[in-house]
Formats: sequence, C-alpha cells, structure tokens
Amino acid sequence: MNTPDTPASTPVDRGVVIARSVKLSTVWAIRFLVLVATGAVLLWLVAQAWVAIFPLIMAMLVTSVLWPPTRFLRGAGWPPVLAAAATLAVALAA
Repeated sequence: MNTPDTPASTPVDRGVVIARSVKLSTVWAIRFLVLVATGAVLLWLVAQAWVAIFPLIMAMLVTSVLWPPTRFLRGAGWPPVLAAAATLAVALAA
C-alpha cells in the first residue's frame, strides 16, 4: 500500500488504521442509536395519541357508512335530525 509520495520502506501504522476504523464504527453506531431512539419516541407519541385518534377514525367510519340512508330519508322529506336519529337507531338495533 505504498503511494507515490511515500518511500517503499515506510511501514503502515496499524494503530492509526484501527483508530480510524473504530472512529467510523462509533459514528455509525451513534447514528443508529439516534434513529432507534427517535423511532421509539415516535411510537410512544402515536400510542399516547391513539386514545384520541381511534374514536375519530371510528366516528368517520360510522358517519360515512350511515350517510347514504340518512341522505335517502332527507330526500324523502324527513327533517335532518329525525333522519339521522332514525338511521342511527336502526344501525344500533342491527
């Protein structure tokens, strides 16, 4: 591993080569630990927010499923509140 500017008799200092490799490994290990810690924090935040997110998702699902019958009843002349209440009562009974 002689370069043009070094004489052929110059030995390679293994300590320098090993220190460079250890330093590089340390930098990559720190990057990996930062990514793992960030992922853990994000998962914890999602778990904490799930208490609020899950009911919203379920409410949107129920609303989107019950909208067509409610729209039909409103088109048939039912008042909006009565159409929504009747649709919800039938859905809960089913």
